[in-house]
Amino acid sequence: MNTLTPSRREGSSPPGRLPIRSAALISLTVLAVVLGPPAAADEPSMVQITTHPELDGGPTWSADGTLIAFSSRRSGNDDIWIVPASGSTPTQLTTWPDPDAYPAWSPDGSQIAYASYHDGRFNIWVMPASGGTPTQLTDDPAGDWSPAWSPDGSQIAFTSYRSGSWDIWVMPATGGKPTQLTNAPEADGFPAWSPDGTQIAFASDRDGNFDIWVMPASGGEPTQLTDHPAEDQQPEWHGSTIAFESDRSTNWDIWVMPESGGEPTQLTTHPGIDVEAAWSRDGSKIALASTRSGNYDIWVMSLTNQNPDCQTARPSVTELWPPNHKFVLVDILGVTDPDGDRVTIEIDGVTQDEPLDVAGNKCPDARIEGTRLELRKERAGSGDGRVYVVSFTATDEKGGICSGDVSVCVPHDQSPHHRCGDSGQTVDSFGSCPENGGVELAAPRMTPEAVVLEYSLPENTFAGLAVFDVSGRMVSTLENSPMSSGSHEVSWDTRAIPSGVYYCRLQAAGVTLSRAIVLLR
Repeated sequence: MNTLTPSRREGSSPPGRLPIRSAALISLTVLAVVLGPPAAADEPSMVQITTHPELDGGPTWSADGTLIAFSSRRSGNDDIWIVPASGSTPTQLTTWPDPDAYPAWSPDGSQIAYASYHDGRFNIWVMPASGGTPTQLTDDPAGDWSPAWSPDGSQIAFTSYRSGSWDIWVMPATGGKPTQLTNAPEADGFPAWSPDGTQIAFASDRDGNFDIWVMPASGGEPTQLTDHPAEDQQPEWHGSTIAFESDRSTNWDIWVMPESGGEPTQLTTHPGIDVEAAWSRDGSKIALASTRSGNYDIWVMSLTNQNPDCQTARPSVTELWPPNHKFVLVDILGVTDPDGDRVTIEIDGVTQDEPLDVAGNKCPDARIEGTRLELRKERAGSGDGRVYVVSFTATDEKGGICSGDVSVCVPHDQSPHHRCGDSGQTVDSFGSCPENGGVELAAPRMTPEAVVLEYSLPENTFAGLAVFDVSGRMVSTLENSPMSSGSHEVSWDTRAIPSGVYYCRLQAAGVTLSRAIVLLR
């Protein structure tokens, strides 16, 4: 005899074909989860929302998408709980000693309908979404299950055995006399309204095994949407798409298909059980019950990829010390992805607030080794240290991106209140060292009475400029004092200097440069 889906639940139930899953399937599936391979790479991103050794299932979204209601045995009994959709500590809403299950959040977000086993039989109840005193909507000894709100919140469809078989019924959302919509000797269950409220999808085994069917919301002749020898159950409608659970892949997974039927697409591929799909109101996510963690928990599947978040990025090393000119590996940490996707980080550039090759330092000051960044531990001997700024782009496996930057300091010293001051990011840390450390001495420019010598310095430094004859004897000292960075010009008066070959020599910033001077009279 078929039942209406492979249930997590056991215990008291109404007679006949029950809209619950066989508990025997649980232990076999949990074993498969523990021993099975990971999900296929093309499965949508999955984030685990609840974690508990007891069973969590039957998720339903709040209207604003911030909360998920679900049923759980974590209190020792099936009760209704709510949890933030991003995951956190759940809050218990019902505390009745008998089972409460199959929550359904009202379209306006103010109420939660559910099936409760008060008085020894399941009926439909409703309570405020924040918890509180519940109100009983149905009272039938046969049993009523799986409530589903109409899109306008005026009606609730449900599964009931009151006609002697499992059928779809509907009633006013405030309770009252229900109306029977299906009347087949086989089992019909788990109604799901179309977004415009004109149709209801449901699961039925009227063709010999469970498939997805659809009918007018007022009742009438149903149309079969799926026709597969496996079991298709528990439809959930959003837009023009219907999600459902099926074991057609030899494992219970979530599938989707067009609302008119047609070839379905498998969404989940993990060897554990994935069932009880529930669309978020905007259709971007599906909450479901899954055993992929080793037990039934609530997971959320993202159908639209969200970009990584670079706002909390940080460097693996914030300060480089001592300044011994060695390279140190620096990773980018703290980048997260809302969908749980794997994120790859690419370095876009590194800048610094000091020139390359200052006072004998080495360069370049940044390099990529393999795929990882290294920064050099050095800074100028004066000032308030060096600041590197590392720019990066983070890309998830579905193409989502974010960009950011982090700062790394090489402090001037290790005094108790030392700090790094960023004096402006103007230098490319990957740049090549300037020839001769940036010290330049131009070719002498001859005039009738003097030789003009031009030179430039990369920084403020002591400079010595002198002229020597071929024997190495100093003929004239032109500069011998601290000089500012930039270009300089000095004239050597040659009116009293005999013809011959001379050399001018510039010494600055640890560099020595020479130029030949030929005087002809």
